[in-house]
Amino acid sequence: MRENKTLLQRIGASIKGLFTGFGGSGGNRYFGANWHLLDGLLPTILSRSRIDYEAEVGDVTRNSIVMSAVRWVGNTLPESPLTVVTNRKGKDEVVPNHPLVQLFKRPNPYHSGSTLLKCFALSWVTDGNAFFLKRRNGAGKPVELYYLPHWMVRPRWPGDGSQFISYYEYFVDGIPQRFEPSEIVHIADGMNPLTRRGMSPMRSLFREIFSDNEAANFSAALLVNSGVPPYIVTSKDGADIDAESLKEAIKRQTSGDNRGEPIVASGGIEVKQLSFNPESLNLKAARMINEERVSAVLGIPAIVLGLGAGLQRSTFANFKEAREAAYESYVVPLLRHFEEELTLQLLPDFTSDGTMRVSHDLSQVRVLQEDQTALYQRLTIGVKGGWIKRSEARAAVGLPVTPDDEVYITASAPNPHDNGLNPLADVSAGKGIEHKGLAGELNLDEGAAWWREHAPALARDLVNADTLHA
Repeated sequence: MRENKTLLQRIGASIKGLFTGFGGSGGNRYFGANWHLLDGLLPTILSRSRIDYEAEVGDVTRNSIVMSAVRWVGNTLPESPLTVVTNRKGKDEVVPNHPLVQLFKRPNPYHSGSTLLKCFALSWVTDGNAFFLKRRNGAGKPVELYYLPHWMVRPRWPGDGSQFISYYEYFVDGIPQRFEPSEIVHIADGMNPLTRRGMSPMRSLFREIFSDNEAANFSAALLVNSGVPPYIVTSKDGADIDAESLKEAIKRQTSGDNRGEPIVASGGIEVKQLSFNPESLNLKAARMINEERVSAVLGIPAIVLGLGAGLQRSTFANFKEAREAAYESYVVPLLRHFEEELTLQLLPDFTSDGTMRVSHDLSQVRVLQEDQTALYQRLTIGVKGGWIKRSEARAAVGLPVTPDDEVYITASAPNPHDNGLNPLADVSAGKGIEHKGLAGELNLDEGAAWWREHAPALARDLVNADTLHA
């Protein structure tokens, strides 16, 4: 009955919403703007189950698996600072103190940038949509950003399809406030054509979340009731007992602070335990399956979220690898998507320079530092090998470049008869001899003079300094 009642209620709400769309009691709204009502109804109608798991789950933030993902994403995103870069000569250069970056550091008088990103993580993981409201100064520049809860925002569009989104409605106490698309930053996970909103993978997990909630409720019920499953109390040898009074007496003696106390009964009764126990149910394995499914669909390893499905096979070594894999497979693509949306929806409010874009500084992410070390090592080899300019190496790691860096560094093997004055030994030690481009030449006259003065006698007789030019 509960399943059928829920289904009928949702059908009724959908019909009412569609009626409102034609100018009913809800006011002037277009038919197309109300398809989100059917979006929630169709999965129930088309699925093989009569249970509306989404409605049964309700608020997904009450599930510990979901909130472990929200917490991890919210704590991880601020590790990579937001930047604005420009690319005019084929090289990215950070724009110092860009107003967009300053806005995200302190988006409004009440929130920090980290708080804003934690709010973003909540909406992104649970719904696939995040909304920010722009507040502008007298010059029309955004000076504040406010997070709008995703469940309070709806895109609206005309039924004739003349506009993709004509405005957004933000509902406060059931009263809609209208905002133009230019005033909203909408970051969506893909797009649901029925609602003009993103589609979180969370929608495919309601069965698993429902199962995990029920397993948690069952475990809690066992603990409340003396830690044992239900049992049957019957009269013995036909004794006359007051069933309701006995039931209440047993409940008082086996629940709350009285758990574990012995049961004393004056009548002839017999207690029979039902033919199952918690071990036969194997709740631990059932809950781990839910954890594995949620982790797999969201794309975040269970070990990183601290879930039992990952921790039972974890070590310090593979935990480090899992964190790095999670950052590269989940966070980095999310940051790239975040950058693109801000470049399209927020950066034009500050500049019309098409060479600028929003980016993130990954060099400060600790879990990726090993990759940065490997990058420095490769660049050092390239610079010492003479096939990478020093300027190219510095630009690759985000360091400033000067005209003096537009050089190659030539290297040579050390002289076995080095007496401490051999400049070629300095080259092999990394000090180097600089020349402008590959077409440059060393000063061979100075090299010949050094050879005549410092070379060992045997070597000086074998190589004539005057032939060095040849």
